[in-house]
Amino acid sequence: MQLKKVNDMDQTQENTHALEAKNIDFYYGQTQTLFDVSCVVRPGRIVGLIGPNGAGKTTLMKCLAGFRLPESGKVFVDNMDVEKQTKKCLGLIKFIPDYAYLYDDLTVKEHLRYTRDAHRAKTTVDSIIELFGLQEYQNHRIKNLSRGWRQRMGVAAQVIAEPKYILADEPASGLDPVARIALSEILVKLKHQGMGVLVSSHILEELDQYCDEVIIMEKGRVTQQTSIEQTGFKSTSVVHQFELKTLKPAHHVLETLEALRSDLRLVDIHPSPEGVSLSSRLSSKELGPKLFENAEKIGLYEFRAKRASIKDIYKSNALNSDDSRKEANHDA
Repeated sequence: MQLKKVNDMDQTQENTHALEAKNIDFYYGQTQTLFDVSCVVRPGRIVGLIGPNGAGKTTLMKCLAGFRLPESGKVFVDNMDVEKQTKKCLGLIKFIPDYAYLYDDLTVKEHLRYTRDAHRAKTTVDSIIELFGLQEYQNHRIKNLSRGWRQRMGVAAQVIAEPKYILADEPASGLDPVARIALSEILVKLKHQGMGVLVSSHILEELDQYCDEVIIMEKGRVTQQTSIEQTGFKSTSVVHQFELKTLKPAHHVLETLEALRSDLRLVDIHPSPEGVSLSSRLSSKELGPKLFENAEKIGLYEFRAKRASIKDIYKSNALNSDDSRKEANHDA
């Protein structure tokens, strides 16, 4: 897996087709909640938005959706300024909250028809019903749907309006496992139809199943936006995960690796079902030779890099933030 910071991506590619925040600041009254935030969502990509409660995720989404105007900085949709071309931009974006607000007395089919007609969209109701698997419920009133089916209907009601970008704020909140899996599959379908999807969630393992990129927020700032590609490690800013198979007992291997912790730049070492798992700030190309130099002491016979999950990236970002704060305090 390769992790690229967005700033390291091909700078020759203009974001002519993208939903983009550029250096935005936002205040609630006298309290600043977003600080110089920049990020980008491109068509055909699913971007996960993660961070602790109060990090500013929902505020950022509302700014991107045009519900809030930043104090400074700009939001662009396909190079159009949301503040100056609001109506045209908002037609390309749909925001999905954690609870779908729908007309309870309408049936599923009636609601979809109403939404399509209100937006003068050309998508057929039947095609949306099929895409979202709503056939069994198309004649049910919204108020009689379970939370999972209501949330699915909430996404369908936005998609029938033919947006280019979907912003989903904790869409899996309160859903059971089956409903969460179904929602994940729908987001992937939307990506394959060319939509750009930004989804916030605290369920990192779920995001890991379908995200192409991840944005990490902390205290109103975007600390990292990273593209996830299955081509091997190249970034030096992350903690890399590895699995070792050894011929010697685990306790001996752990003791040996502990003695090599500094040289191997190890962050974590622990036993695993396959042998020993470790985390290092070195890439596989950097760590491999060092491990093989000590192969006899370790009893090493197999070494492989593991695919980094979004959880790994998030933990790595937290470690790097801690290191930066320590350096800043030391310099002070």
